[in-house]
Amino acid sequence: MIRKCCIIIMSIGSAVFLLITSPLVCVAEHTVLPIDTQNKGFSFGEGIMKRGEKGRFIAIAKFCSIKGCSGKHYAKGLCRYHYNRSECHKQCLKRYDQEHKEQRKQWRKTHPEYNKQYYKQNKERIAKRMKLYCQNNEERREYYKRWSKTPKGKACKKASYQNWRALTKDLTAEIIQRVYEANIKRCGTLTCYLCFKPIVFGDDSLEHSTPLSRGGTNDFGNLGIAHRNCNSEKGTKTLSEWFNYIAKRLGVK
Repeated sequence: MIRKCCIIIMSIGSAVFLLITSPLVCVAEHTVLPIDTQNKGFSFGEGIMKRGEKGRFIAIAKFCSIKGCSGKHYAKGLCRYHYNRSECHKQCLKRYDQEHKEQRKQWRKTHPEYNKQYYKQNKERIAKRMKLYCQNNEERREYYKRWSKTPKGKACKKASYQNWRALTKDLTAEIIQRVYEANIKRCGTLTCYLCFKPIVFGDDSLEHSTPLSRGGTNDFGNLGIAHRNCNSEKGTKTLSEWFNYIAKRLGVK
């Protein structure tokens, strides 16, 4: 009699347990529980459980560890959205850029037409994106305008342009400031080293004695300050070719 009572009590208990747990547990082998059930007693750490062999619960899906985020786990305990904004992801991108810096440089040299071709094919999309960026970053644009009028801002812009032309990053704002200071120190005022006439502020340009297209570098010794017109007229001539050209034009032997 006692044995029968124990069996009845155990069967009733198991039935009640199944009634309570059946709405929350996925019976199918590869089915993930709904998100609203992950905090009702069947989540384990960052994961969701399923009933496996021998009635054991096994973790089958993970979610983001950020509080309040129900995104699916992607990497490092985070969903894709939070992982892309994490310091770990930024360090990975930085390391990747350093490892493939030379490869990108070589690729740009062998594909000079790519940027022009891409711009032609995506002209409207780029214009829309730039317009939207300008609308959303008005304060930043104003700050950049003020900064670009400072001596350091102008030097940085010139360095960036020359580096882009040479596909290098060896020219810095400090080198350009040295070139300007040496020019003023030598001549007393900012003077064109091609025509030896004073330069009005705003009409100055950075000039290469040996052009980049003919193997010139961005070293301090290869740089000078010149009028924009003189710089344009010199073109791809070297410094000796330029003075020979001026001598012939003036009729000097």
